[in-house]
Amino acid sequence: MISENFSADWELQLLLENTQESFLIIDRNLAVISFNRQFEFLYSKYFGIQVRKGVSILEYAQPERREIVAEIYRKVFAGEEIISEIVVPTKEGNTRYFELKYKPAFDTDRNTVGAFISCIDITDRKNYEATIIGRENRFRSLVENSRDSVAIISADGQPTYVTPSIEKVLGYTEEESSKLDLFSLIHDDDKEGVQNALSQAIQNPGISIPGHTSRMLHKNGSWRWIESTIKNLLDDPNIQGIVDNFRDVTDSHNYRLEQNLISQILRTFHTKEDLEESIVDVLKLIGLYFGFDLGEAWLVSRTGNQIHLRGKWCRSHELEIESINSFSKFKRGEGLPGSTWEEKEIIFWENLSENPKFVQRDYLSKLNLTAGLGLPISIDNQVIAVFVFFSNKNNHIAFNQHELLEKISLHIGIDIARKISEDGLKNILRNSPDLLGIMNFQGQLLETNPAFLNSLEYSESELLSRIFTYYIHSEDKELMEKWIDSISNDRNPDPVIIRCQTKLNQIKWISWSFSRVTQDSDVFFIYGKDITERKQNEIKLLELNTILGKRAIELISTNRELEQFAFIASHDLQEPLRMVTSFLSRLETRYKDVLDDVAKQYIDFAVDGATRMRRIILDLLEYSRLGKKDLPIETIELGNLLKVVLNFNKTMIDETNAIIEIKMPMPTIQGAKTLIQQVFHNIIVNAIKYRNPDCRPEIEISHSENPTHWIFSIKDNGIGIDKLFFDKIFVIFQRLHSREEYSGTGIGLAITKKIVENHNGTVWVESELGKGSVFHFSIGKNQ
Repeated sequence: MISENFSADWELQLLLENTQESFLIIDRNLAVISFNRQFEFLYSKYFGIQVRKGVSILEYAQPERREIVAEIYRKVFAGEEIISEIVVPTKEGNTRYFELKYKPAFDTDRNTVGAFISCIDITDRKNYEATIIGRENRFRSLVENSRDSVAIISADGQPTYVTPSIEKVLGYTEEESSKLDLFSLIHDDDKEGVQNALSQAIQNPGISIPGHTSRMLHKNGSWRWIESTIKNLLDDPNIQGIVDNFRDVTDSHNYRLEQNLISQILRTFHTKEDLEESIVDVLKLIGLYFGFDLGEAWLVSRTGNQIHLRGKWCRSHELEIESINSFSKFKRGEGLPGSTWEEKEIIFWENLSENPKFVQRDYLSKLNLTAGLGLPISIDNQVIAVFVFFSNKNNHIAFNQHELLEKISLHIGIDIARKISEDGLKNILRNSPDLLGIMNFQGQLLETNPAFLNSLEYSESELLSRIFTYYIHSEDKELMEKWIDSISNDRNPDPVIIRCQTKLNQIKWISWSFSRVTQDSDVFFIYGKDITERKQNEIKLLELNTILGKRAIELISTNRELEQFAFIASHDLQEPLRMVTSFLSRLETRYKDVLDDVAKQYIDFAVDGATRMRRIILDLLEYSRLGKKDLPIETIELGNLLKVVLNFNKTMIDETNAIIEIKMPMPTIQGAKTLIQQVFHNIIVNAIKYRNPDCRPEIEISHSENPTHWIFSIKDNGIGIDKLFFDKIFVIFQRLHSREEYSGTGIGLAITKKIVENHNGTVWVESELGKGSVFHFSIGKNQ
């Protein structure tokens, strides 16, 4: 057999040449003694050198490794076994890794005669190790940087492993966490839920169980919401524990809670009709969310000078009984409500008993409330309300919820403003005297206010049950239908006046107008104003105008008769007076030697009476003509006009030695020149006539103006007028003195008054008996 022919050396040679491992033997002089075919192949392949026996091994080493290789062989020759790795670049640009094992070579006496070197290609192993390390590094990076944390908990509840990310979740380092009793960090209110989840996991090994979302105490003292998934791997020999994968969900959990709180607040305001009832419910929602003990709502008054208590909430019934607040209003800047109102920002007050600005000290001391929060409720940067909350804890959790409180304030502000507006609108609707309603395009009322019901005397159900034209007067139904049709066709008809028939068959005149709810809405607001009284007055006025028309015709006839009388007074009545005067004069002339003094006196009386009668008739004629004709308006230089007046009365002025001062310059005005001249003439003559006998007459003429009138004043130092007679002197034929004292007919100032009034002005007097008078009169600038 072949095996019998092989020698022992040959067998060894077969083994060396057919293994994948490379072998090399050197002597103590580092000369190559022997090597197998695999070593020769690899060396030639990667270094391009043919290995030869008898050549120093250092010749084949990489130049930078020769000293290292020499040191290795020295150690091997000393009896050490050494393992090293080398990196060999390939021609293809890759890298190969080789593991070299150096062992001493002994002779039969165990003397070191050389070294035996084995070499194996470990590139695949190195690549695999690199892949594993990369995976481990990536996994560790994921674990360390993830917002999730992992803890392995032993059967006795102690953590055997925690990932470094636990520091991000709970603030504790890995070392600190390994010494913690994690269960003790759970909030007391959540421990039962966590325990139930653990029990479920123990009963179901290998199955992931959603853990109870619970609060855990952070290292900084705050509570964090933690969501976890747990799996019982106690039977897994590589784990031997319960794996708890947990994360911090505080932000998302709080967000859900915040959104739920805001949603409840909005729902409260939209479902509750009464403002104060809504406010109390909202106080309760906020108080329970943040853990307050007492809440109050203060609304700014309509006048804006005070803030009033409008609602209160207490956590406990006992606290509610004790919290009888003697304060029901504050001024701006007073107390916590007033200070919040003034500063327009959230206020936190701790240690209330020591705060000098807190005026409710006695009120809250018995309640053991130590901290307060003021929350301004604003619209367009205007505070309309203030919510205040009190707690028996300083550094309350709400003090760190500034952003959430601002969101709450914004929503509450909008809803309170809306509620106040709605309440105001409801009050207007309830108390409005006008008829207000909502109507569809078919002419049916959908809603009405009390005035609507009161005016038409129907109940709301009756009004809403029929088309509205049912309640319209038969003669106006078509007009109302056309009006509603115009609105439904997007036209904007003018207000319409319609007669409505009440339940008691009375007729009401209503002026209807409308406004649209929205452009595309099929309903509209309808507004009605009861103008029945006005219409009745118009009818009465029409009747009165008819009567006045008849009377005007009668007055025209009367005026014509008066004109005829004036003509007679001007001509026919004066002729007999002239005849009486003429014949009395002749009688006195012819029989003056026959008549005694008494008879002559009688003739004088008769002549004087006839003369005065003629003067009266002439004055009456002049007075009656003042209102008959249009005024001949012209431009008047008053300075020149006054010169004419003074010149006309020169004899009287000289005889009385009167002083007349005109405050120049006098204005230029528009008016009837002759009549204006007569006004000045009448007043100046009266000033001289009614002079003080003990002093020289002094008269001053001045003027002023306003936007519409010229105002003239004539001041004298005469006898004056008692204020009881200020109005009487302007009435025709009203005299204050006898004819023996002062001459005249008593019609001059009446004429003056009529002339002034015809010039859109007024005349009045200021006077004190014995101290003179000032006559004022105004002339309109636009004649």
